[in-house]
Amino acid sequence: VGEFELCEIFKTLSPAFDAYASANDGQWPNDLAPFAQYVTTPDQHAALERLAQKCEKMKMSSVDLNAWLKTVQRSMTR
Repeated sequence: VGEFELCEIFKTLSPAFDAYASANDGQWPNDLAPFAQYVTTPDQHAALERLAQKCEKMKMSSVDLNAWLKTVQRSMTR
């Protein structure tokens, strides 16, 4: 999964991340399992699957996932 694809994944999942954060006092997910309930479209489900594969391949801990998501979000808003 390259940088461009990560940006596309994030863009696709952005509404779900926003919904998750709104429901969780502004916090970003530490785990994809509870986040999955905010994923609603087929494109989002496909993006979540790619993200899960990326996390598994990189052996991300929950802390790593949360930090990585925040880093990607910041880089996309510049």
